[in-house]
Amino acid sequence: TPTTDPDDRPRRPTPTQPHTEGGRTHVTDPTLPNACHELLTHRTNERFSSTSSKRCTILTPPLRCFSFSGRGAAAVTVACVAVGIDLTTEAGMACDRGQGTASGGTLYSLSPIHPSFGAYVAGLNFADAKLGKEIVTRLEEDLAKHRLLVFRGQGRLSAEIQLALSKCFGVVESTFYRHPKSPHSDIFRVSNDPMEGCTKVGRAGWHIDGTFLQNPFRVQIMHFWSVNTEGSTYFSPLNEIIETLDEEERKEWENLFFVGDSSIHPLVYPHPTTQKPTLCFHLGDSFFRCFARGCDKLNQKAEVLDKQESDAIRSRLLGLLEDEKRKVEIKWKEGDLAIVDNLALGHFASVGTQSPREKSGLRILHRTTISGTASPLALKLSAQSRKHQKPSNRS
Repeated sequence: TPTTDPDDRPRRPTPTQPHTEGGRTHVTDPTLPNACHELLTHRTNERFSSTSSKRCTILTPPLRCFSFSGRGAAAVTVACVAVGIDLTTEAGMACDRGQGTASGGTLYSLSPIHPSFGAYVAGLNFADAKLGKEIVTRLEEDLAKHRLLVFRGQGRLSAEIQLALSKCFGVVESTFYRHPKSPHSDIFRVSNDPMEGCTKVGRAGWHIDGTFLQNPFRVQIMHFWSVNTEGSTYFSPLNEIIETLDEEERKEWENLFFVGDSSIHPLVYPHPTTQKPTLCFHLGDSFFRCFARGCDKLNQKAEVLDKQESDAIRSRLLGLLEDEKRKVEIKWKEGDLAIVDNLALGHFASVGTQSPREKSGLRILHRTTISGTASPLALKLSAQSRKHQKPSNRS
């Protein structure tokens, strides 16, 4: 029994080393302050239940017994940090930081970019990683959840490595001009120097990629071989924009169609993976024609909105995309690789992406795009069909 002062503050005898008894790992720590302990137990009790493989009991003064679970519970270590002890697990506490786990240990760690979306990913280097089923499944899950995954420090990945990663998410679809310096026909090379890559890309206006296609791109992968000092990209979450609309405005948007230079898509439709409402649009002058209401593609009929009404909706959408509470600016670093859910986020290249090389340095982006699996219209009609289906009568 640890010795305590009359005011219940512990003296500082040495904590016991972790030991196993009855299939559970134990450590008795008479030095850990109660407040610190309570913080740990609240976090672990909430977060670790779904990843339990072993149990760990911590005994703290005045000998209360607490338990938490985690894959690394048997690897509890005792280290002197500030309060004199820090209890960690190799993967258990990592789960509380958002780390993905695979059988055998930690796969990678996540830290949030914005409270609503986006995550920086650490611990995974694609130059060395074996893209097996387990890691691909985890990446798909985290992309669906966070919509933007940014991997720092990837160096200059070869076209073969980037394409191998891209093919994990579907069929690579290249519809753009191949610059002479592009390492592969499926790599779209972008730059602020016309001798190094295609220029002015992404600068027309807020958009998702591939609105000119029947099935807009599902995913895009951006890899920065070189960055200039002003070349950032803005992202904004689309489902949150829809959720901010009042009932009347949302009903109006649900009936609108985006009319581009060579395509017509419903403005609002369900995301193919999450089924959450999302948006299909391009606000750039060279891509945007107008909005229409109640399009009937079968009979080729629609109520085309006049310029004034279309411009009003366009300005409204632009304002929501630019809202500082949602918009995120990613300031790229050399070697960054980003996996983007193209159907869930709008994006826009900053003016600095085209800052002269002599002023801000050379920007080289290698981009791959993954084919969409269904058209926004088909997804919308399918959702409407399910909604209007009457449940079968059961006796």
